[in-house]
Amino acid sequence: MCDAISLSTTQLPARYFELPAIVARFMRRGENDVQEVQFRYRGKPSPALLPVILHEEFRIVRWGNQQRRSRHLPAQGVVSVADLEKPPWTHLSPWPVLVPAQALLHRSVWITVIEGIEGVCVSDEHGTPTAYMLTEPSTDYYQIMTKCGMMPKLVGEVI
Repeated sequence: MCDAISLSTTQLPARYFELPAIVARFMRRGENDVQEVQFRYRGKPSPALLPVILHEEFRIVRWGNQQRRSRHLPAQGVVSVADLEKPPWTHLSPWPVLVPAQALLHRSVWITVIEGIEGVCVSDEHGTPTAYMLTEPSTDYYQIMTKCGMMPKLVGEVI
């Protein structure tokens, strides 16, 4: 599973720069690197949030149902492309979303992302949008880098 994504602050709409939940995610991976926003699935800051392009609008929504705020949504933050055809996903009517990212973190390995990551968004019983990254079987190269059999479904590229 992808542990985190980073997004350049230049990709972040200005309305988010004053929100404490977003400012707490501003980081630099290296001393001389430009500032970016890191969205982590586990750890601090909490809750897990994910930027998405939903219906051509940039939004930051809940990433998975890790804290079990919904009784109906799966807990994890990812779903395999194959599982979208099975319950409970068929009953949730997911919408496709784009997860904008410049890099993703998987098992301590940062991987550059060119166009973004495919995902889906569903609403819980309270109407709260919740996003999940799509995954697919890993390529040999990705599996060697991360030692994982599944990888995020990237837009327009294969690693």
